Amino acid sequence: SARDKDVLKAQQEVNRVIAAIRESLIAKGVAEENINTDYMNIYAIYDYNEDQEQIKAYNASSTLAIKVTKMDDVGAVIDEAFAAGANTLNGITFSASNTDEARSESMKAAVAEARAKAEVLAEAAGMKITGIKEISEGGVFSYANTVGNFSAKSMDREEAADITYGTVVQAAKLLVTASVTIIFEAE
Repeated sequence: SARDKDVLKAQQEVNRVIAAIRESLIAKGVAEENINTDYMNIYAIYDYNEDQEQIKAYNASSTLAIKVTKMDDVGAVIDEAFAAGANTLNGITFSASNTDEARSESMKAAVAEARAKAEVLAEAAGMKITGIKEISEGGVFSYANTVGNFSAKSMDREEAADITYGTVVQAAKLLVTASVTIIFEAE
């Protein structure tokens, strides 16, 4: 992000910093195809003085999405981006490159759970499951579960002042869930 009274100067500063970040990350080994524009925005900042609206400045921003495939490199990439001039971090998204096996296991578990519930209901009604009339997938979702993934050792200010830290990013646990709708036949 950059702010200036001249909209072009604000945008030019953002462009300069984005170019510096890209060059720096590429020099550190991030593949160019893994550095992409994610978002751009320019807006006026107004001053409301005595019922008059006047443009005070312009804020320009641009966001890069950077794909990092090695967890151990994430913190260093963040540090490098800030060293090259970045002034905002909008977040980290965790994903797996291949979730096919987890998706299959999740769907199998969903079917097994549906069948177990149907058997309990059928038994309570004095019936027995004899087959499946219809089955459909309700969706398979994967998401990061970051609960309980961070721990830090506390220290006093003197200890902290003597140490230079790099950014530490711990991987989230990815959860894959599935839902199914099954219409069972019963007798």
